[in-house]
Amino acid sequence: MLRRYYDNVDHFICLSEFQKNILLGEGLPVGRVSVLANPVSFDKQIPPSPLYKKGGASFVKEDAGYVAYVGRISPEKDVFTLLEAARRLGDVPFKFAGDYHRMPEVLKNKPMNVEFLGQLGAKEIIEFYRNAKMVVFATRCYEGFPTVLLEAMSHGLPIVCSRIGGLPEIVEEGVNGLLYESGNVTELTARIQTLWQNPELCKKIGDAGRQKVHEKYGAERLLDQLIDIYGKVISENRSRRSEV
Repeated sequence: MLRRYYDNVDHFICLSEFQKNILLGEGLPVGRVSVLANPVSFDKQIPPSPLYKKGGASFVKEDAGYVAYVGRISPEKDVFTLLEAARRLGDVPFKFAGDYHRMPEVLKNKPMNVEFLGQLGAKEIIEFYRNAKMVVFATRCYEGFPTVLLEAMSHGLPIVCSRIGGLPEIVEEGVNGLLYESGNVTELTARIQTLWQNPELCKKIGDAGRQKVHEKYGAERLLDQLIDIYGKVISENRSRRSEV
């Protein structure tokens, strides 16, 4: 309303095309907006998942692992839809990693096949990913660029994700994950069941996600793009000053 950002910021960097289009829709010139995703670092070698035998061609029994949720457990997330999906899939184990103090009622409403682990440390979360069969990113709100998705993809895990905001730019339907409409428990249940019953599909989608992380979201690659954006803005400012 006061145009402080519009008048005093030279360039805006958005995390997704979805965010960029919102700014453009509000009248910001296209030349003042770029898209740059959050990066992921590969400094530490990620150990292979124990759910697949050496070589990746032979699969262990289908009931290995669990459906994982990683992140804060709060009202803007689609937690109750996920809990209802877990209730419908009573033979499938679900594990939630994240602080639930904002929604303590989830402990009373959870089905028997659900476990809430609370906040996990750095080493614990790596082990949590290693032993999961898939990650569900359930939300009802627009997200920026959740690093949980990059972490899960870097571990070679398939993702079931809400079809909202810029998330489909990260999780591509049928490529590195499956999408569902927020609040649609029937669709979410079907997506989870599809992956749970098909370990070959889990492996295929998980491998595609790992490849996408390395090719598109590596820290060094994105740093080069960030430097290019800074260089462009600095050059444009110098040109404007020389014209005055």
